[in-house]
Amino acid sequence: MRELLLQLLGQLRLWLWQFQWLRLRLRQFQRLRLRLRQFRWLRLRLRQFQWLRLWLRQFQWLRLWLLRQLGLRLLKLRKGC
Repeated sequence: MRELLLQLLGQLRLWLWQFQWLRLRLRQFQRLRLRLRQFRWLRLRLRQFQWLRLWLRQFQWLRLWLLRQLGLRLLKLRKGC
């Protein structure tokens, strides 16, 4: 009877240890999932920033083109004088 109780107690300890280990793994997994979610959010922000950079690059191209046109007009005006 006593041996049976000791075996049962040992089995319960083993189960408890396994349960705690699983809980720890679950916590680590949840933290990892949270980090992945934050990383996804950061990736979206970076994508938006890249879109803004592209737009600004196009705007800069337009600005350079307008300055060039203005410069050509000024040259024409100087030649006309």
